[in-house]
Amino acid sequence: MTSKTFTTMDFNEDLQARVEDAKQAENAVTLALQPINELEEKKERLLDVLTMACLDMIIIQNQDTAHVRGEGQPAQLPSMADMRAKLKTLAENVAPEVETNGKKKADASRVSAIQNSASISLMACFLIGASFPEDNTLPEKYEDRKGADFRVGYYENIGNSKNVSMQYISPEKAFKENGELKENHFASVYWRPSTTFKNRIIDGQQERNTDDWKHATQAIIRKAYNRHFMGYALNADETDLATNSTPTEEPTEFCLTLEHLKKDYKRAILVMDTLGLWFKEDCLSVRYTAECKVKEGEDKTSPQPTLTSFYGLKKNMETALNTIKDMKAEEDALQKNETLKKLDKVKSKREELKKDGQNTKPLDTFIKNEEQKLKKTG
Repeated sequence: MTSKTFTTMDFNEDLQARVEDAKQAENAVTLALQPINELEEKKERLLDVLTMACLDMIIIQNQDTAHVRGEGQPAQLPSMADMRAKLKTLAENVAPEVETNGKKKADASRVSAIQNSASISLMACFLIGASFPEDNTLPEKYEDRKGADFRVGYYENIGNSKNVSMQYISPEKAFKENGELKENHFASVYWRPSTTFKNRIIDGQQERNTDDWKHATQAIIRKAYNRHFMGYALNADETDLATNSTPTEEPTEFCLTLEHLKKDYKRAILVMDTLGLWFKEDCLSVRYTAECKVKEGEDKTSPQPTLTSFYGLKKNMETALNTIKDMKAEEDALQKNETLKKLDKVKSKREELKKDGQNTKPLDTFIKNEEQKLKKTG
């Protein structure tokens, strides 16, 4: 049996349509798109519900760990790596099980899909968590910071209207006097655009961005997260992220990229290594109590951290660092695979253009640049 050489543009003319003409085909596509559109709308609302639930989880976690912070130390957001790991565990509880080698486990592909869908909710939570009211009567620890300028807002949807107005409604107007949310009112994520992007383009003209509260779409949440947490640069007009923008070398005010976390954990562990040497030389005995003395009741002073808890903390930090390294390696591998797939498509397109005698210089340059980037990253 011989095979015929073909390109991806060839079409099998033996295929038979199920409709008579183009109009019927377009009508069928329109009908099929409608439930997809409704599903997207439902997904938006489901993500709002998930965002509020994740935000509650982060708030409670902060409250539960408040006692371990140093006096006067402000609260800190958890690491995104830790939150993703926690969300993965919860996703495994709801995902269907599959049997592998006689053991039942959560379907990894479904868990991954749930995590991908839920990642936008975590981004929104971090943006809200890193935002501070501008009320000057707040405690001094806020230092009049606005932060990312995201907040939980509300909108009204009367009678499940097809075209929902996402106009911002403040909590004061969304809740009844008894503290219950008014009927047909729903929580969502809102932002003040001018804090993320100083300017905007309206009808082709650049102007200062609005300070009004606007509904934050998934695309906006992703861009704002990249700006405030990942250190992405703005374009020259400060209307959007710069084209092909990448995380900056140094963290922004809220930056929590895996690379930055890895560096922070390494620095902290090096410091703890030095402290460990001081312990062995008994240079810090006045601050830390030996475990044996605590058990024997010899130390009657106020509770002091023990050597056991110190080394336990160091071990946990080393474990966290290894987890971050693994996640970073996995993230880099996925990115490399995506780049390779993209390159394969571009190379195929280049070959098609060559066969047609067309100019391929732009594609040649693009391929060369991408291959050089891959070499640098290993």
